[in-house]
Amino acid sequence: MERGKVKFFIITILIIGLCLAMVACRLRTPQLNAPKNLHINSASWLEWDPVHNAEEYNVFFKASLEDEFEFLATTHRTDISVSNFSFNLPHFYIFKVEAVADGYKSNYSVFETYRPSQLQSPQNLSVPYQSVLWSPVIFASSYEIYVQHEGCSDFEFAAALTNTWININRLGLLPGKNIIRVRALAEGFEDSDFAELEIVAPNQLSAPEDLEYNDGFIRFVNSHYATSYRAYVRSGDSEGFTLLGTSFGTSLRLYGVTAGKNTVIVQALAEGFIDSGFSVLEFTLADKLETPTNLELRDSSGSLRWRIVNFATSYVFHIQRSGEDDFEYFVTVNIHYLSGGGLTWSLPQLGIDRLNPGTNIIRIQAVADGFDNSDFAYLEIDMSSKLVPPSNLRIEDDGVRWDQNGPFAFTNVYVKYPDADDFVLARSTGIASVGVTFDHIGLLSGKNIIRVQAVGNGFEASDFVEIEVVIE
Repeated sequence: MERGKVKFFIITILIIGLCLAMVACRLRTPQLNAPKNLHINSASWLEWDPVHNAEEYNVFFKASLEDEFEFLATTHRTDISVSNFSFNLPHFYIFKVEAVADGYKSNYSVFETYRPSQLQSPQNLSVPYQSVLWSPVIFASSYEIYVQHEGCSDFEFAAALTNTWININRLGLLPGKNIIRVRALAEGFEDSDFAELEIVAPNQLSAPEDLEYNDGFIRFVNSHYATSYRAYVRSGDSEGFTLLGTSFGTSLRLYGVTAGKNTVIVQALAEGFIDSGFSVLEFTLADKLETPTNLELRDSSGSLRWRIVNFATSYVFHIQRSGEDDFEYFVTVNIHYLSGGGLTWSLPQLGIDRLNPGTNIIRIQAVADGFDNSDFAYLEIDMSSKLVPPSNLRIEDDGVRWDQNGPFAFTNVYVKYPDADDFVLARSTGIASVGVTFDHIGLLSGKNIIRVQAVGNGFEASDFVEIEVVIE
């Protein structure tokens, strides 16, 4: 009897332990539900709801009921593009998706949909403000747009595009009733039917709105149907307006103005429409031009760069060389008006024929009629007493090339020809030269050793750099 009780007790303990182990194992196993709400959105993406605890998802597909599922992709997202798939007929295709976490997988969710032979026509055509818009068509890769003008029997091709909108100004609309047709296209599908939208355009364009002056530009909001804009400017107390220019965008560079009060008028233009009335903007400019900014020596070749000053028509340069007490005028650079961006000139282009070892100072001043000259901007250029040797010496295009040595550095090229004991000067190049051809230095058959050195008036010559050239 006692033996039976012990046996029963042991079996009970084993059963309880097994149950506890199963519970513990289940607690350690991620609880993964199958993905829900599988669907394809209008942009041709297969989507599903996130699964709690899921780390990633496996996606499979097949192109007919008879096929086996093929692995498509593993993704950490809850969507995947299906726009580029080329499925076989019949017109069904099936996706299944499983959630994955820590090596465990959920059950599959399956989504079956119909692949039509013809694309659906675009939906929800509308004209919010300046563009014709429509909803994306599933599987469509592009769209074609046609326009019929009032009094015409035929539609004219207007545009082909891959996005689902087009600026109304690109459609070439005319006053009166215009009918817009849009259809969807994709390889392997029949073109969709046309969707239509009617737009009635006025006889006269509306004037541009919200004119403003900003950093050398006149900017404004686009006018319906306009394809270009014409602007005029009047400065100070002058009686008439001067043509500022014509723009195909919604901004114009401002020039021909003076300090004080200025007036700009802008009108919208388009073929077939009456020009709009004028929009008027008055603004006041400071008496003095802004000081040039971002003045820098950009690289070892001595390219001087600065940001263009609004309305400046020229720049005056002075230099104070190291060891000299005063600034010396050396050039005035006259330019066509530009706004924003920058100008780049090499020092030799500006007429600076030399710098001295030590600290050299260049100053620049903006000038324009109708404004006070700007303050000077200053740039210090420190020159070592010894020149920097040419860098990146290399063989290239039947010659030897190197990077520029720095401003005002000439280059001496020496060659030790085959069987010669010493180097001889083979070529002296000009300022900012970056190479010589083999013909220029007369290389001979065999091993030639080329040495290159930067030299300049008032400076100690650089160290040599050399390269071997073997002529067969």
